This record gives sequence, structure tokens and C-alpha cells, in this order.
Amino acid sequence: MVIADTPTKAGRGAAMKAEQIWQAAQGELQLQMTRATYDTWVKPTVVVSYADGELVIGTPNGYTQEWWQNRLLTTVRRILTGIVGAVMNAMNKR
Repeated sequence: MVIADTPTKAGRGAAMKAEQIWQAAQGELQLQMTRATYDTWVKPTVVVSYADGELVIGTPNGYTQEWWQNRLLTTVRRILTGIVGAVMNAMNKR
């Protein structure tokens, strides 16, 4: 998952930290999924790195990465865009 560190819609004047953005996105995903689906596919993800305005979210294995690509990536992009108030580019990495 690659996301830009940009100011929030709320206009607090300071950019949200990458970890805060991802935690907010996880909260939204938790509301939209069954607990089992969230626990299996979203909960085990981690922030891998943050540099040059990009946040990389890691999945635990290739199978999970493929599942994200096929079933979750569009939803995550939409959620991230809503959180930061700007169009977000998203990808995941194993």
C-alpha cells in the first residue's frame, strides 16, 4: 500500500502521520467486513516503510498479497482517499 502523507480534510494544518492514516483505514475496513475477514486479511498487515511521501504496507505472504490485489485494493484506495481528502495511489507488498 503506497499512500502520500498529506493534510487531512479537517484542515488541522498538519499532515497526518502515515501510521495514523493506516490505523484510520483499518478502522473503516473493520466496520465494513466481518470480523473473520478483517482478522484474516487486514489485521496482519504492517507498515513496512515510509519514505519520500510513500507508505508501504506489507502483507504476511504472497497469498494474502494476491487476495488484496483481487478483492480489497479498490476499497482501500477509496477509504484512503476519504481519510486524507485527496486521490490516493495504493499498492501492497509482501
